Amino acid sequence: TALQQLRRFDEARVQLEKALALRERYWGHDHWEVAQSLGDLAALSHEAGWAKEEEHFRRAEYEVREKVQPETHPAVARTARVLGGLLCDRGRREEGQRMLNEALRLGRVATVDSQELAEWSTSLALCTRPLGSEGRP
Repeated sequence: TALQQLRRFDEARVQLEKALALRERYWGHDHWEVAQSLGDLAALSHEAGWAKEEEHFRRAEYEVREKVQPETHPAVARTARVLGGLLCDRGRREEGQRMLNEALRLGRVATVDSQELAEWSTSLALCTRPLGSEGRP
């Protein structure tokens, strides 16, 4: 959003939460538009450095997408991939690996292009390699 570009994260969050509330009121919680709003809030949280909120919104987005969109839809796979990477980055490697494996499975079902799948495989490989001296994969 324009507010995000201006780095006015708190104001942007208020607007995105209003959009989410409107979408939930209109379509109910289990709708792909609601998942989109949750993803927008996750992206804002990532940019603002709000780690706890980012994970909360990304998980909620994935749960809604998993319910309402077929596993052949690329958005389900992409959301699983982002969540898996986030978990790996936070040191929750086992959970992140499971999610990245699921993203790869869903990506193949959804016919995500091979270059993108290769990038996801690289993310999984980085998440599974032994921790280095900095404590990161």
